[in-house]
Amino acid sequence: RTEAAAALASSASEAAKSASLRREVESLRLELDQAAEQRRALQQKIREQRTAEETSSYWSTPKPQPWSHLTTGDTAPGTGPGGVLYMQKIEELEAENARLEQRTRQGGALYVQKIQELEDEVSEAQRELEQAQEDQRTLQQDLADKAAVIRELLRRSGFTDKPG
Repeated sequence: RTEAAAALASSASEAAKSASLRREVESLRLELDQAAEQRRALQQKIREQRTAEETSSYWSTPKPQPWSHLTTGDTAPGTGPGGVLYMQKIEELEAENARLEQRTRQGGALYVQKIQELEDEVSEAQRELEQAQEDQRTLQQDLADKAAVIRELLRRSGFTDKPG
């Protein structure tokens, strides 16, 4: 009887572990789904940015040249002290635009890195999920074996008349 009670307690413990593993597997699945959704959203943003860049490079007007390439003369905007300040301001703005464009390109590279990190996390989560599922199968098999032993002990001890 003590063996049966111990086996029953062990069986209950294994069932609790199995339930805990099921919850953990479900949690990992949710986390995996969230990571996949984030990855898809980031990939969509990158595709949209690339599409916008490709479209603008094919169909847009040519990039304006800095004002400094114009010669100073009667028809050029750089005549007089006010014109020089105006041209300096335009050149500063063009330099700022170039800097911002460079930062935008670098920002796109960050998306690629983040997507790679998320894909790595997803792969790791999938490996952990597979390991947890394998552990769960092992525990379930162990639980089934213990239940068979308990049934056999109960049958032998005369607590049940049914075979098996």
